[in-house]
Amino acid sequence: AKVSSFLDNPSLHTIYNAQVTSMAETINDEGNRTSCLNAFENEAMSRDDTLEILQNENKDNVANIPEARAKSKWLEHLRNETMNCGDEMESFPNTTSRDKLKASSAATGSRDSTISDITLKSPNESEVTESRTTSNTSTMSSLSEDKHYCLRANGRRASEIEASVVRSSTKQLAPKRNEMSESFTINKLRIGNLGFYGRRAETSTLLEVLKRSTASITTSPSSKCKELVLIHGHSGVGKSTLAKNFEKTVREIGTGMYSAGKFDLLNREKPYLAISAAYGNVLRKFIEDSYNGNYGCLIANSIQENVFLELDTEIELLGLLIPRFKEFCKQKYSSSTNKQKDQCGQHEDFPNVTDETTDDPMIMHERLKHAVRVLTRILTTFISPLVIVLDDLQWMDAASSSLINALMTDQQNSNSFIIIGTYRSNEVDDGGLLSHTLQELENEKESSDSFGITKIELGNLGIDEVNQTLMALLSIDDALCTYELAKLCHRRTLGNPHFVLEFMKMLAEKEFLAFNLGLFQWTWDLAVIESETASTENVVDLLHAKMRLLPLRSQKLLAYAACLDSTFRLKELKLVWEHQENQDTIDIAELLSSLEKELFLETCYHEFGTTESNEATIAYRWVHDKVQEAALSLIGEEEELSKQHFEIGLALYRSLNKDEIKNSIFNITNLINYGSKNSGQLSFDFAELNLWAAEKAKDISAFETASKYASSGIKFLPKDHWVVNSSLTVRLYSIGAEMHSATGQVETMNLYCNYILRHQECSALDKLRVCKTKANSLARTERNYEEAIKICINELKLLGCHVPTNKSVIACRAAATVLRTSQITKRMSLRNMDMVAITDSTMLAIMQLLDRVYYYSYMSSNTSLFLLSLTRIIKLTDIHGVCPASPVAFVTWGMITGSILGNFEAGSQLAETAIRMQEIVPIKSFEAKTSCYTHVLVLPWTTFLHEGISPLLNKAYKYGMQAGEIEPAMLALSASNVAFPFILGRDLKRIEDGCHLVMFIAKQVKSSDNVLFLQMVLQAIMNLTDRSDSTIELKGTIMNEDDTEFVTPIDRCLINYTKSFLCVVFGEHDIGAALAVRKGNEFAKSSPGNPTIMHDAFLRGVSLYAMARKSKKRKFA
Repeated sequence: AKVSSFLDNPSLHTIYNAQVTSMAETINDEGNRTSCLNAFENEAMSRDDTLEILQNENKDNVANIPEARAKSKWLEHLRNETMNCGDEMESFPNTTSRDKLKASSAATGSRDSTISDITLKSPNESEVTESRTTSNTSTMSSLSEDKHYCLRANGRRASEIEASVVRSSTKQLAPKRNEMSESFTINKLRIGNLGFYGRRAETSTLLEVLKRSTASITTSPSSKCKELVLIHGHSGVGKSTLAKNFEKTVREIGTGMYSAGKFDLLNREKPYLAISAAYGNVLRKFIEDSYNGNYGCLIANSIQENVFLELDTEIELLGLLIPRFKEFCKQKYSSSTNKQKDQCGQHEDFPNVTDETTDDPMIMHERLKHAVRVLTRILTTFISPLVIVLDDLQWMDAASSSLINALMTDQQNSNSFIIIGTYRSNEVDDGGLLSHTLQELENEKESSDSFGITKIELGNLGIDEVNQTLMALLSIDDALCTYELAKLCHRRTLGNPHFVLEFMKMLAEKEFLAFNLGLFQWTWDLAVIESETASTENVVDLLHAKMRLLPLRSQKLLAYAACLDSTFRLKELKLVWEHQENQDTIDIAELLSSLEKELFLETCYHEFGTTESNEATIAYRWVHDKVQEAALSLIGEEEELSKQHFEIGLALYRSLNKDEIKNSIFNITNLINYGSKNSGQLSFDFAELNLWAAEKAKDISAFETASKYASSGIKFLPKDHWVVNSSLTVRLYSIGAEMHSATGQVETMNLYCNYILRHQECSALDKLRVCKTKANSLARTERNYEEAIKICINELKLLGCHVPTNKSVIACRAAATVLRTSQITKRMSLRNMDMVAITDSTMLAIMQLLDRVYYYSYMSSNTSLFLLSLTRIIKLTDIHGVCPASPVAFVTWGMITGSILGNFEAGSQLAETAIRMQEIVPIKSFEAKTSCYTHVLVLPWTTFLHEGISPLLNKAYKYGMQAGEIEPAMLALSASNVAFPFILGRDLKRIEDGCHLVMFIAKQVKSSDNVLFLQMVLQAIMNLTDRSDSTIELKGTIMNEDDTEFVTPIDRCLINYTKSFLCVVFGEHDIGAALAVRKGNEFAKSSPGNPTIMHDAFLRGVSLYAMARKSKKRKFA
């Protein structure tokens, strides 16, 4: 019935005729002929829905096809001839199949062997004669005895032909000859459907990694849930393919997700390129689910809620780092960032998410690390495992290196997370960035053992693996048939998989490898290939030669695209073409489609932060780096290449609007910089473009990249830059000094700073940024606090604020200001509702510098200058209003008022005033310090410790981590989980768990200030719970006090405090009393304001009182 319906469907005849004829030509004997033709027809007819669609589409056209029934009868005639053609075999009873083939060819005059020679026509056309039909039948019958040229009738090939037919039938009812050939796919190399051969061991290794990572969720906490896989080898060996092949396995796990990103050779300075793309693709999946109303929409909402719960101003950092994050969060992101801009006063064109007062690169970097870590923890809570592939690590930037380290060492992430990195081992130097990064990760793994590292080295394929590849490529099942070709191919390419495929494509293009339609398989001549081809050590040369055979327009388009990026927008390529070829209007999309067929490019949609399908978001990417490299070689020598880059960058800069330039700022700047590196061209526009790029790189903590953009911008400045655009000059030199300081390039930093500081045309405000940069560099890198103080005092003098330098004068003024400051703060606490923020830029600059002076003087133990600068901030706050430094200054004065002056009530009032000031100037870095110092060091003196204080301390910790203020954050965390529960006498198990938690995080953020105290508490708990041989001595598995190095006086105070506690608990009052007499009140002197002093005094008092009773004395000494 199906065959009948097929024969009655005229719309399929024209398309099936030639292909049925071709199949019939290769049928061997009567049984196989019948089964093959039936298999072909049944496979085509098994899709009733497809036939029904085709019939419905073409039913109106049947009346217009007078040849339809004739063609139907011809198909039936062909079937009958096929069934009866076995009788003709008798005419060749004593000859081989090859002799029969020659005889048949001689009888008919000629035969067609390849698809390019065959004319496909229907039987009622005048060109088809009886002799042609006889020739086809004779040729078909002559192949019965040759096993290497028989048809392998299987469902795969039948399905392939059917798919080709269906595609063709939807285009045109009666296609022309050339259209028929294009739709005929069995004569093409099966590169798109090629499997993965010769990598079984490496694939098994990846599966083991996946098992370890997913199993750790349900097994012991010590199991490694985070895994780093490093796949390395030479170019073309299949590193990316191995990683891509892993995607199917990950997706088979219902909750797993795979996402990839790629670093780019031409955009090595573009920060976080691969990381941004990989995380963006993860978010894209949830965005699509949201549009489609799938289950993923619920997960997306949960992820959004958790991100906004954990992060604040860092939300915009994520938006800059991952452009698609903005669309993912939609209105929540917009409302959050608009609020932040209103608070921080950011400029419109290129938002700077860094607090104006937070110019410490370490703090900025910690903010970004915290934000990405939090996002990853939340994503891996819902996605298990999350597999991120970062391709071409050898082109990674320094900022990405640091972030990868942060993600792998995040010990708070206990979810399944795998990073797969690929790199070319022959392009990695021992002293390069990647080598340094891998060594750091190895060291981290050995010290923490919180993640696993697996290395997979890929080499070239052997002859057997190459043979398997060729068998699949040519659809041949007999290994012997292709073995000699595989050996030749291996000699020419050394078994490099990418080279092998390019070599085979070259053979097909030069017709050394041809599909024989008469034999229905690929044929080749080894001798010809051996003589006409050479070894392919450089696939770029092979690809270059192939590209040179393309039309000139295609070559130009490839060259322009190669300059853009590894992934580029259709819109941008159109702009470049119109700018470069303004007299030549073509259909770019059609031309790109032809290049896709040549396997140079592939389409990728929505790569740039949106899921809308339009010209601006449709993108293309190169199928391999070597293809892009070959396209670049079309341009010519280095000089021509440089010129091309510059022209393309200039075209984009002039054609795009400000928002579009902002989205592509790194790409455009890199093109212009590369193109003008040897030209010596000067331009304010290009200098400003580099400034924008540097500011954006700084915002996302890509300091090395930012420093390079700043230096490039300075080189673009014309000679009259001070006269024409002094503002641009100051901004470039200032950010250049900051970023070179952040990357440890002190010499260049000093050069830029001195250039601004010594220039007479610069105002005091113009010099502020470089002044702070130079002072901060002296203090942080050289510990030269005295010189840093001098720089700040000189700048204050230029701003109109005089600070004495004579030590005697400083001491006298500091003493005089203490009493006045107490009166000022008392008055301010009564009128705190009238406080307003400072708006005057000069006064804000003065406050920032005074804040630096009081910090540097504290670190250098210059008490008089510390008090003088601190009280000066308080006085100016009273006169002019609140600045970001005011809350910290007030809470610090509150600590001094309580612990030194003894007025604890006044100290607490000052701390509460500081908390209210935070609402006026909500700067996270200062807010973290204020909240921490208030709840840890001030309020406990007047407020009973209770459980309600823990949420406040946890909030202080959260603010500190968000702002990058690690030390205040760790102080709050330690107080909340260890110190205060220890003082309150909480359950020892709870305190022990708190110690482990704080030590866990302290190690991760590399904070060592509280580690010694935590070790003391842990060892004390071991003593108290009979897990140590000691009682009052801190000796055991956690620490040994005899071997401990005490760096600061407070370290010795803490160990004496812990031993006093043990003496009281174990009743060793004689030792406790002797210890109390010996140490006296040294704790209060070493750490004024520390509330632990109260507990220490109580413990000393208990032992002294016990010994006084025992000795029956009024006082024990």
